[in-house]
Amino acid sequence: MALLNKALFWLLVASALLLSLSSYFLAPHQPPPRASTSQSRHQDRDTFDYGREGGGGDGTGTNEVVYASHAERLQGLIASGVRPRADEPRGPMTPLAAEWLHSNGTGPVALPARLIDTFRPKVAVITVGAGKYRRFALELLHSAAVFFCADRCERHLLLLTSKVDDLTDADLQPDPLFPRIVPAVVPFREWPQSTLNKCSDILEHFSSTLAQMDFVLFLDADTRFVAPVALEEVYGVLVGVEHPYYPRYARGFCGRYGNAPATNMHGFDDKGAWTFCQYPYHRGAESVAQIDLSLGKTPPVFDTGNSFYFQGALFGGTGPYFMYACDSIDKATKADTAQGHLASFHDESQLNAFLLRHMDITRVLNSSFIYPEPPLDKQFNFEWLFDNGIKPVVVHRVKDTNELRHDL
Repeated sequence: MALLNKALFWLLVASALLLSLSSYFLAPHQPPPRASTSQSRHQDRDTFDYGREGGGGDGTGTNEVVYASHAERLQGLIASGVRPRADEPRGPMTPLAAEWLHSNGTGPVALPARLIDTFRPKVAVITVGAGKYRRFALELLHSAAVFFCADRCERHLLLLTSKVDDLTDADLQPDPLFPRIVPAVVPFREWPQSTLNKCSDILEHFSSTLAQMDFVLFLDADTRFVAPVALEEVYGVLVGVEHPYYPRYARGFCGRYGNAPATNMHGFDDKGAWTFCQYPYHRGAESVAQIDLSLGKTPPVFDTGNSFYFQGALFGGTGPYFMYACDSIDKATKADTAQGHLASFHDESQLNAFLLRHMDITRVLNSSFIYPEPPLDKQFNFEWLFDNGIKPVVVHRVKDTNELRHDL
């Protein structure tokens, strides 16, 4: 009897063990959560990551700040017509934008490849190149034809310039496979009037075209694509690019000039020299472009900021929102002019003020998209670019500015 009880005991133990093992192997298992490289390396970076591809090695591939609950907000906008700002466009949203917003919910969203393949998005690249800048503008648009959204988008290349009658077919379409550049004539203006009037000129000549675009990208004439760019990498309701002189999460040029430890909130040292430690926002109340001192970098270290400084050479968005941005910047510039004021960095100051008011729907591209053209990157010691794995995608070209600011 004792032997029987002992056998029964071990039989029960074996059964329990077998049941436990079968439950383990048959139940669906998730791998243990893996620590995010992005979180461990950049705990206070929101979802902005300096690496263009793979997030500098963390595999996230993100290169923007997520606009908080933007999809939910815009879904409500589309559904009900209610908008948070009186002048923000009701639309019409393009079918691509509407599907993108409705299918992704809130939080970080990317433009799925299936939407590009389904809708074949209409995209425009636009630049202003009057006078001697025309040569640069043509080279920019030629590079866009090679590198931007090739074979996947219906592309429109738009040029505002002061002279078109001598442009050849080779200038407007150097390759039969390229989209043909569409030129329009604007007056040649001395700088800074040339840049202060660019949004007015864009809206005057290309509004009907831009309103139909799924995405519009403006670039200064002295930029150029040097690597392939997929639409997914830049698409957003509004888009800006971080200025390489003034990175949010690195010191940038801070301390290279002047007495950095004594830099005040306005960005000058105790001798009145600019130190590059603070963003060059327009701080004066006399301009529509004023940005409060609470935004920027905090002394005395200036390692990180609580906002971005945008380079004015590139911005974009969906067709209706790009036009909204240009109209807002143009109205702000004209309001300043009417009062006899000029913002510190002209339209770039107005762009910064506009995008900071719309950060919930603004995608921030890293400085790959406004990279200082070699050898300028090494001559000016942009160490933070190298340290963070930033590679050139769109370059800001080396040039003689004084020579180019003249009519043909």
